[in-house]
Amino acid sequence: MDLIEEIKLTYADNQDDGKPFEETRNIRRLDWKADIPVSGDKLLAALMATGKGYNDFEPINVTDTILTVDPGAEVYVAREGSVCLYIKTSQPHQMIVTLNADEGDIQPDGVIRIWWD
Repeated sequence: MDLIEEIKLTYADNQDDGKPFEETRNIRRLDWKADIPVSGDKLLAALMATGKGYNDFEPINVTDTILTVDPGAEVYVAREGSVCLYIKTSQPHQMIVTLNADEGDIQPDGVIRIWWD
């Protein structure tokens, strides 16, 4: 399974495919993190795979912000109940402030964790 398929499976309850929640709630993954990062021109497709919009998370705006702050950033798509991203960036403080998520912190390894509800 490729990364886009993994993300769609993780966010199965948020896809605009007409499937009822009763069907998708048993296959979605509420606690998941990608094993490989995405960056550059692959970032938007990966973030769009989270589905039809999720609370305050807007894939197009988030992609634009990440690529503006640090075009070389590596992003690990995740889900911790809601949308979560782990971002390897040379601009961690600016990235956290600019993304304006519900939570943002720098992990012990220097990667930032960004979470929207």
